[in-house]
Amino acid sequence: MLAGLLTIVAAFAITRQYASDVPADPDRPYFAADGTAHFLDGAQDLKESDPAGALDLLRQALVVSPLNVDALVNTASIKAQSGGTAEVDAIYRHVRDLTNRNLTTLYHDLDGYIRNNDQKATIRTATLILNIIVGPDNSLNTYIPLRAALIDHLVSLSGEADNADLIVAGLQRRPLWRGSFLTALAQKGPGTAFPDLADRLGDVPPAGSAWQAYLQRLIGSGQSRAAFATWASLLPADAMERLGYLNNGDFEDPALLPPFGWQIKGTSGADIAFDTSTSASGATSLEVTFVAPAEFQNVQQVLILDPGAYQVSGKVRMSELKGARGVQWQLVCVSGSALTPNGSSAAFLGSSDWSDFSFPVVIPEAGCDYQLLQLVVPARIRSELELRGKIWFDDLKIGRSP
Repeated sequence: MLAGLLTIVAAFAITRQYASDVPADPDRPYFAADGTAHFLDGAQDLKESDPAGALDLLRQALVVSPLNVDALVNTASIKAQSGGTAEVDAIYRHVRDLTNRNLTTLYHDLDGYIRNNDQKATIRTATLILNIIVGPDNSLNTYIPLRAALIDHLVSLSGEADNADLIVAGLQRRPLWRGSFLTALAQKGPGTAFPDLADRLGDVPPAGSAWQAYLQRLIGSGQSRAAFATWASLLPADAMERLGYLNNGDFEDPALLPPFGWQIKGTSGADIAFDTSTSASGATSLEVTFVAPAEFQNVQQVLILDPGAYQVSGKVRMSELKGARGVQWQLVCVSGSALTPNGSSAAFLGSSDWSDFSFPVVIPEAGCDYQLLQLVVPARIRSELELRGKIWFDDLKIGRSP
């Protein structure tokens, strides 16, 4: 990753179009001053074919406008190609004195800090570059590889306490790249870097993409019980007493977030909603309206069930639900990448008022790290995906079998 970042930084550092794309202090000379534009354009044209001629034009531009950052940066860029390290460094120091927002200068600095393993200076400079290139318009598409590389490099440095202090200080200013960094840290940060940093920030929302990414990372790496404990610690204090084998089975408790609360994914084939106009009890039910053929596994919850026998039960209502195979609840055992069906309800089709349903499941001693309860269209071939109509669920429960 380090080599990749150095390559990206170098590529940006020698590209003229980024030398003056970020305004500095308006009281300082920055863009091409009157009388220098033709020198700069000519130098750009000669840069590859005649570097000496380009340098001569840039010298003439600096006679007209000695503080012209465009001319200085392009001079440094050309000289860097012939190995004039000391002179190049001196030019960049001069540019830095004029403005600390010149990207080419910052790329040059960052390249040196990374090569010298100066992690604190790397963090400060990478943060400054990100603050410049990530704007309200999500910046220019050209910067996307650089932005991703910088964020990934900050993530890789976040495990050390001193580095984390600098990163937290930058994030507390709520930069526009904060969300992208937190999600990347949750997905691939070292050790417990993400929860530790989130705890220090104190305002990373449990429902946000970063915490959800971290919980999914724990589950995917075989730490489903640690994920559950972490998830439970994020809940309001009064929510703990409402936890069970299945959470929010009455669809009344939005505080019980995914993945150990309901995870609902949108699909073009169905409209999924919490319906407050009809319910078997309480105020809310789950409503699914099927409108077009589509693979459907879009309502699910992660479960942590110990080995043994259980009964899954609930209430269902249907309105003109028509299709080849209907829809059903399935409980699936997950172990690594293996998914093993472990029980399912009867298929639901037709029309009915509220009625009860149930089905048994047995969780084995091995091969079932965690479980998924999911609502599915159990199609075997594509034509069996056809399903139209409405269905509601309420009062879902999982209990131990006697």
